[in-house]
Amino acid sequence: MKLQPASEMSKVAEENYEKFQQSVLESDEFEALKTGIEQAANEGQKTLLYNLHPTSDQRTLDYLKSVFN
Repeated sequence: MKLQPASEMSKVAEENYEKFQQSVLESDEFEALKTGIEQAANEGQKTLLYNLHPTSDQRTLDYLKSVFN
């Protein structure tokens, strides 16, 4: 097995992280979060209590937090 140079592995990791981000933004979880925000805003609320599924991937949750911050 041939080892890839660190620069190549970094590039692959970056490309895969971009794919991961896109998949999160296309997920049902993200759609549900957007819908919850819209409903809360339409009801005049300035905050949203969003219950996450206990088995949610922590990377997904961290990325969603970064999107909304």
